[in-house]
Amino acid sequence: MRTILKSGFYLLAAGIVGIRSESLAAPPLASPIPLEKGNCWTYEGKIETTLAGTATLYSTNISWVMEIVDSMQSTNAQAAVIRGFPGELPWYEPGQVPGFCVLLNSSNRVYRLSASNVSQATSIMHAAITDSGKFSAPAQDFDELFVLTLAKDKCWGGDVEREDGRYCWRVEKEQTAKRRIKGLAEHHPFTVYSIAYRTNPDHQILDIAPGLGITRFIYVHHGTVATVDIHLVKFASPR
Repeated sequence: MRTILKSGFYLLAAGIVGIRSESLAAPPLASPIPLEKGNCWTYEGKIETTLAGTATLYSTNISWVMEIVDSMQSTNAQAAVIRGFPGELPWYEPGQVPGFCVLLNSSNRVYRLSASNVSQATSIMHAAITDSGKFSAPAQDFDELFVLTLAKDKCWGGDVEREDGRYCWRVEKEQTAKRRIKGLAEHHPFTVYSIAYRTNPDHQILDIAPGLGITRFIYVHHGTVATVDIHLVKFASPR
């Protein structure tokens, strides 16, 4: 099954209650991905994918844009409509256009909630902020993307009791990086956390620089060929 960035959680009634109780507990910690409207990230890299229903291997260089279409904030939570989250890229099809999701920052967690279009994403965002988590859309897949604060070897969103660090999100590395990214000071130094979700069928890695966002996304399927490796080349903010 071609499922990406999924930790085995579903936004059913129990999940909604969990998010609601957390959002009432304390103001959110700062999201590693800044959620202000207008923020825009441009990535470049390479994709290889086996086209659906065929044995044809499609390979291409790609430029991909992630942007925050809209955002809302309360004293207890922040939510944003995202267009073009990098997790859409595995099993890429030629001509594929960016889709939509919602990032919800509540207490010390950041959730990624799926949406089929911008209208549904906007409704989910409004409900998360103004309706105390009473989402009007049908049950939504969601991923517990970050549990803050980030630190090496921290695990969440899966089988955190495993000794091998697999089948959950795990911070594998923490390092200081200097990279040339358009829109930032030349060789701007920042802390990068490499967060991986590894399973038998595949693995994915998010490099996260808090305050800047995703600086690299890697996906590798261990059977039928499907790989993604993109890195951040430009960041733009209206601020």
